[in-house]
Amino acid sequence: MRHIQLVLAVALLICLFPMPYGYYMFIRFFATIVFAIIAYDFHQKQDNNRAAIIFLVMAVLFQPFIKIPLGRILWNIMDVISAIILFAFWWEQKERAKGLSSINAIMQDMNRKLFPGGTQQMEKEARMLHSKLQGKYPLEEVKNVFMYVSSMFLISQDKTQDGIVTRAINRPNNSLDRNAIITIYQFVASKALNRNNAISDVEFMVQHLNGRGNSGCNSNTIPNGYGEYGLTATNPVPAKGIFANTAYLSKLRTLKGEELEWERRGSTSAPNIEMPIDIYHITTKSGKDMGNIYISPYQNHTSTKAPKGFIHIENL
Repeated sequence: MRHIQLVLAVALLICLFPMPYGYYMFIRFFATIVFAIIAYDFHQKQDNNRAAIIFLVMAVLFQPFIKIPLGRILWNIMDVISAIILFAFWWEQKERAKGLSSINAIMQDMNRKLFPGGTQQMEKEARMLHSKLQGKYPLEEVKNVFMYVSSMFLISQDKTQDGIVTRAINRPNNSLDRNAIITIYQFVASKALNRNNAISDVEFMVQHLNGRGNSGCNSNTIPNGYGEYGLTATNPVPAKGIFANTAYLSKLRTLKGEELEWERRGSTSAPNIEMPIDIYHITTKSGKDMGNIYISPYQNHTSTKAPKGFIHIENL
């Protein structure tokens, strides 16, 4: 249909030149049909009544049965205006199709990353979760939450259990309770870490990836830390699990409010901290080096305190 609109726009512009009478009659029929189809499409499929009325008026104007006498000059003006509208409409559809194509490509890429085995793998894992939840919820609802949690785990900077589970619970029409969504989250997290694809034995994951260890601080600073907060290994930023690292960093800004980028540079140890300490090299979006930030992800709380030289957006 887009190509037909383009052909009609060109044909209308040709009307500006002296042509046989039969050509003008053909354009009237052609334009009436095309404008009527566009009006119907806007009304029925796109729910855009304003655009539908515009094209319906154009269809009535061009219809050859009850001719509207406008004179050659006015008809030439109408031909040009109609051609411009058709060109604009054609261009908008082209850009929309390009955008949809990009979105589809992104979605296909996401699906390949989430489910390398395709639809068969997704269906199999959804049934596993449905069975694990003892059939308490319809399979389709389990599948929808499973797809949502998997997608959030892939694209979200905040991959923590609390963050993703809370967002899943607050989705419109969600019927699964927190414990059911936690079960799904744990399955997705275990897959992401190349652990076994079973939902059992997630105690390690719960303790270490989401800060549920038996030991760990519950404050913005580690009580026995010393040195410059967040900028030294002996006084790292406490975070509630490995997935909370990026969630914390995503909320930091420079003193001027610039957003940051980071790269994990491995881990280190400190005599006063039991577990390994992650090292992140920080730069601004413009490439300015901001040094390293040290994070201890085996705590029971994610700090909202910013290291010196930074601000935390939750404190603004």
